Amino acid sequence: MNSSHGLRLLESYDGAVLVLSASGVIDLATTPHFAHRVNEVLKQRPAALIIDLSHVEFMSAVGIDVLVQAHHATDTTAYAVVADGPATARPLRLTGLHTVIAIYPSVAEARKGLRTAPPPSAEPP
Repeated sequence: MNSSHGLRLLESYDGAVLVLSASGVIDLATTPHFAHRVNEVLKQRPAALIIDLSHVEFMSAVGIDVLVQAHHATDTTAYAVVADGPATARPLRLTGLHTVIAIYPSVAEARKGLRTAPPPSAEPP
């Protein structure tokens, strides 16, 4: 487990699915650590990545930007976000990000959704 100023991150594998679970606060102070871990996880090139925000108490706009950057970096990785509380699900809906990134209420639902989703492909230049 990695932690930085109120943010804890834990990686776990379930088969080919890598789950990066966050708990605490994703704000200006903790986002560099969050972004670094997301980038390190993506370098592993997992078949699927789920970022679990279900234990995040606050997420600022810079945290949302990390999710967008991860989306753009996952051309060969299936990608989903778990966001079920007002601190995470609400801002993602208000920004319209839920129309671009697959967002689920639980890790189990995200795994199920990734199994039924078509494989990701590279975006055209």
